[in-house]
Amino acid sequence: KRPPSLASLRVPVRFSGPMVLTALAYVGYQSADRLYVALWNGIAAAGRYEAAYRIALLVSTVNIVTLHSFNPLYYSAYAKGDREGAAKLLRRSSLQIAAWVVLLVIALPLLVMYTPILEESYRTAPSVLRSIPILALGLGFLGISMLWQSALLAATHAKTVSAVAVAAALLNLVADFILVPRLGEVGAALGTLIAFGFMMTTTILMVRLRRAEN
Repeated sequence: KRPPSLASLRVPVRFSGPMVLTALAYVGYQSADRLYVALWNGIAAAGRYEAAYRIALLVSTVNIVTLHSFNPLYYSAYAKGDREGAAKLLRRSSLQIAAWVVLLVIALPLLVMYTPILEESYRTAPSVLRSIPILALGLGFLGISMLWQSALLAATHAKTVSAVAVAAALLNLVADFILVPRLGEVGAALGTLIAFGFMMTTTILMVRLRRAEN
């Protein structure tokens, strides 16, 4: 067999290249939050924020499980031309994540307060208890965003996905710069919520716009 030519790699590289920027943007979200909190409020505050974030990451488990079950079904329906079935699956999966997020936003602060899941100084820190539901809601927005990104990726709009992710990362930087000096860890959590809320809203709007054009 002949080795693949550079020309044959053009399409995969053109598709995957923007997704590298998307992945870097996700790394930027987490790094910027911790850096701002450490610079403005000290290492102890950064530790409290990290503790809150790790608890809120339970929402990411819901996101991952939902995506793993959603993606094969969605891409299969899309490839068969069943656009209505794919759209219905997208709406139902979004509602599934939303329902779990509502439950976790309520349950996670209670889990921290009444179990030894965190060290005592973290469990009693008001900033930790206030940050957890904000971060959980933000990560829920991220999960719904990733579902709707599948609709763009299926239509080979990787650049759109990347542009939205990078814009959200920049918004997160601006929000952190404004909010962290005033609100500390809670400000960083709000910056995450704003950025992922922007990502979710913009992604949904882009999907609906693409459908209207077609």
